[in-house]
Amino acid sequence: MIDEHFEEIKKIQNSYGSHILNSEEDVKIKLINDILYNALGWNKNDDVEYEKNIDQRFADYAISTGEAYKIALEAKKDKYIDLSVSKSDSVYKFKMGGPKLSFIVKEIEQAFSYGSRLSAPISVLTDGVVWLIFKTYHEGVPYKEREAIIFPSIEAIVNNFNEFYTLLSKISVENRE
Repeated sequence: MIDEHFEEIKKIQNSYGSHILNSEEDVKIKLINDILYNALGWNKNDDVEYEKNIDQRFADYAISTGEAYKIALEAKKDKYIDLSVSKSDSVYKFKMGGPKLSFIVKEIEQAFSYGSRLSAPISVLTDGVVWLIFKTYHEGVPYKEREAIIFPSIEAIVNNFNEFYTLLSKISVENRE
């Protein structure tokens, strides 16, 4: 199954340059949805709620297995997360309250807030290309002191697909239950 999903992420990587992504909605429809459904195996009809109302604020994606939410995903427009790293094809870990991510502290707080309110163990902030993934809860450690795992490009996702898949795929999330 992972091999099929790996082929899908390579297709997404190859087609990314041809997408016109002028808005957050473009990013969600043309990129994030493809990654969630085709590369990570989530079912758009059964597993995903869109614009989930949480206290008059709206989480872009609330992803669940059965009745329990597993992932809260906050989407941003293309190139919103302008992360400067030395190698865009590698995976990084940065402290969420650290200087490297200080330019998106409000957005991280937004993703954390949705994950926390949904009791989802994983929170994600993404512009479709850069994926910042973190545990919503870690007992005794404030979220700003924890590290996020960051895939700074689709190339990084392809090059490190096993890790990306293990973190976010439906089958991996279900196996952690």
